[in-house]
Amino acid sequence: MNYLDCLMPRPIPAGKSELEALVSTMEQIRNLIPNTIPNEHRKNFTAFLEVAPYILMTGYANRGMLRPLVAFGQEINSESNFIPWLNLQPLVSLWLPWGEARLNGEFGDYIDHAALSVELAVQILPVLAIQHPDVVRRDYPDIPPEFSAWCVYSEKRGFCVFAIPSSCNISVLSHADAVSHIELLPVKAVLAGGWCLKGGLLKCKGDVDIEAMLKDEWFEYEKGD
Repeated sequence: MNYLDCLMPRPIPAGKSELEALVSTMEQIRNLIPNTIPNEHRKNFTAFLEVAPYILMTGYANRGMLRPLVAFGQEINSESNFIPWLNLQPLVSLWLPWGEARLNGEFGDYIDHAALSVELAVQILPVLAIQHPDVVRRDYPDIPPEFSAWCVYSEKRGFCVFAIPSSCNISVLSHADAVSHIELLPVKAVLAGGWCLKGGLLKCKGDVDIEAMLKDEWFEYEKGD
């Protein structure tokens, strides 16, 4: 499991029935003797045990957290011989459809769009961090998860967000190309000018140019900095 996923925003809510089924799955798993689990089942089993408690703590997940959950669930439901897995199938069948649908973005709603944004941030932020070595991942209060996923803190500029400026008129960007168009901008400037999601990436609205957005008046620092 990529532990960065567990530190990122979680825009995907789990329903009451899914959470109850997950709890029951964990409880039944605790009765298993670890040495009795065949080697071919241990990888997905271990990943599930690592990620499930994070989801149960808050009732929310992101796609990176759902991926090992779904892989384990699919393995359980495809099993025809290993008795402990067969016993888990009724419980897994209660939460697996939710996990699969949200992992694949099947609803196309706000939650799916936010989940895509968080997923892309996990992939792209490490690349952007190489270009901006002074930044660290940092949440900003009272903003939606799809925005928060791109937030960082810069020693020079304070609270910032990686976003595509409004001056970029390219309608479709591959994720590889997007990196060259993403700018490190003050959070306050982006929020003031407005923003939207473009293929999971943050894009600024309005006619404010980058130079104006980088004026000192938009810089916001943590207390003590």
